[in-house]
Amino acid sequence: MPEVPSSVLALFDVGVSLMRRTASGRVWLARHADILHADLLPETLRGPLRAELEGAHMTLVEPIDAKLAQKAANGVKRVDETPLATTPTAQVHRGELDGEPVAVKVARPGLAATIRSELSLLDILAGPIRAVFPVLDVPGVLREVRETVMDELDLEHEGETQHRVRRALRRLDGVTVPAVHVDECGPEVLVTELLEGPTLAAAHAPDPGRVARLLVEAHLTAWGEAGLVLTDARPGHVVLLPNDSIGLLGTGLARPVARDRMAIGVSAFAGLAEADPAHFVAAAEALGVLPADAAAEAHALLRELLGEFATGPARLDGPALAAMTVRAHRRIGDLLRLGAQATPEPSDLAALRMLGQLTAALSRLGVTEDWPALALRASAAS
Repeated sequence: MPEVPSSVLALFDVGVSLMRRTASGRVWLARHADILHADLLPETLRGPLRAELEGAHMTLVEPIDAKLAQKAANGVKRVDETPLATTPTAQVHRGELDGEPVAVKVARPGLAATIRSELSLLDILAGPIRAVFPVLDVPGVLREVRETVMDELDLEHEGETQHRVRRALRRLDGVTVPAVHVDECGPEVLVTELLEGPTLAAAHAPDPGRVARLLVEAHLTAWGEAGLVLTDARPGHVVLLPNDSIGLLGTGLARPVARDRMAIGVSAFAGLAEADPAHFVAAAEALGVLPADAAAEAHALLRELLGEFATGPARLDGPALAAMTVRAHRRIGDLLRLGAQATPEPSDLAALRMLGQLTAALSRLGVTEDWPALALRASAAS
């Protein structure tokens, strides 16, 4: 296996240390426990990484007193004591508002204040990041991370964003975003319509292909219509509704990203299907991510790493993603050399997070699809 540069190992060591000793880091690990399922990872990483993720998750999902939910949502009647879900950052209860069932999400007490007090520690990463990515806008990236964390801890902001996403997706047949009861929301409570049904984390979709297409369309439509990138795609946020439709939870965790970057990014992805790198290079230059010569080299490398995912129909599942991870590890030196020339916008972090989590969620479905063509169709429709 290739040798990993010392600068990358130093960045990894600092990052892991920061995650282990801060609340925000442990929350990040815990929230990824249900995304990075075992068969998604190469064998060499499964044991250590799964233990780290599951350990963080176990320590951060202690139940919250149900009385806090009732107190926070004082306009909601009959808040059930037994939670519908307990997460590292919040707890969700079933309630009743104006005779209709609602979901009451209440923030974990004291967590927001603790994490906000730790955000200055992110500056510890500046030096190690710059050593690996010398032309990256490191201050801008760290600022984007801080803003993302603060927004995601504010349930009132989450409700406002979810309302915008609901409006953006209202014409997308087969996709439902729960309505937000704005008057009942606050920084520590979010009250929404309750969607009844199993989630993709707990049940198999009757028509996996349709669910996969709807997920891709929903994410690209939200970006294209509202300039919002849905950053928290996960199986537990996909509710399987009647008539092969889906409900999307967690859409309030979205970030603003310029709409024109979506079309260009999809064009770059589609350009990987062509042996000639011209379209990919043009898209990379338009995004301002890589110079032409580096983009041409990236085109060849990405085609090698993605394989049939770049060139036509391919089955997307855990083993396929694990195989791509192994190939990427073998070419780590070339990836890092190209990465050192990259100059993405700080907001592109949201798009990369969306791509990673959406891909992991889609892998649960095991669908064979021409993914570049699907992305192009969904982009054009939005």
